[in-house]
Amino acid sequence: MTVKRPGPFSMALILLAPVVASALFVVWARVTTVRLGYELSRSESALRTLERKRADLERAVTTFRAPERLRQIGSEELGLVPPSAEAVDELAEARP
Repeated sequence: MTVKRPGPFSMALILLAPVVASALFVVWARVTTVRLGYELSRSESALRTLERKRADLERAVTTFRAPERLRQIGSEELGLVPPSAEAVDELAEARP
């Protein structure tokens, strides 16, 4: 029984296949790394934008809750006035 030896083309294919597979893996890994880098950069940019928006909203809430602003709205827009001392005393006496 004789064993047929592979021809030069088959031998070259057998020797080059691992090299080509390794090169393809390296290229895939680099492309994936670059893609993930861009994705990370976009995510960090979105995070910074959201953090700025949150800070702006926190400042707005602080402004809207400011006692001076609430007093101004109450007196100018709603016509509210501070209670008299007698009204406060009556309310304190009415509490159990």
